[in-house]
Amino acid sequence: TLCKIREDGAGPVGCALLAHPDLVCRPHAPRDSPSLEDSPEEGPSFSGNGHNLAPVSRPLEPPRVASGRDSADLTGLPQAVINTITRAPSTRQAYALKWGLFADWCSSRREDPQRCSVGVVLSFLQEKLERRLSPSTLKVYVAAIAAYHNAVDGLSLGKHHLIVRFLRGARRLNLPRPHLIPSWDFSVVLLGLRRAPFEPLASVELKYLSLKTVLLIALTSIKRVGDLHAFSVSELCL
Repeated sequence: TLCKIREDGAGPVGCALLAHPDLVCRPHAPRDSPSLEDSPEEGPSFSGNGHNLAPVSRPLEPPRVASGRDSADLTGLPQAVINTITRAPSTRQAYALKWGLFADWCSSRREDPQRCSVGVVLSFLQEKLERRLSPSTLKVYVAAIAAYHNAVDGLSLGKHHLIVRFLRGARRLNLPRPHLIPSWDFSVVLLGLRRAPFEPLASVELKYLSLKTVLLIALTSIKRVGDLHAFSVSELCL
């Protein structure tokens, strides 16, 4: 959660929920799925009668890789080497989110997400394509599924010739569209955020404070959409 601080210093008056834990932590992830890297054990806390934002102290865990095949490849390597090879925390979070969506889709069809056929994966991707997801987003889905899915004919799922041809076809069907919307003026956006209903902070509704906070985080962090989707208040992600 992200708390708002009153201007008179009396402490926080409300908290804005940025993301639900279910966005990241899914029950379908394999036992050897990646553990998200921990932040420092102690975080800042606010005084007063509001919520304490300091996360609970817990031992730091070394990052792990996603798939069993990768785990076997890295067995016996020094931990420093493993830390270098493993994916970035934001990438693991984004992959976990998309893998969870695929696992839910498979469960509704009584398919094993880790051992299903390439045809099942292609059907899932086709549904996403028909919902007008971009080819770049579909490519992230393939990478996420391949990180957990068993190898097919000794190769990663993302290297299967049908998957490669599907992504190529998706790019062909979704050619870049001309930019018809004029560029937005950032100064106008900032001016609007300084007026009602986003100001004054001491009396603004929690809904508008949440929207303002999310927008400012997106603009200042310059994060990708997948990284922003992976934000979570889960203890594992603090």
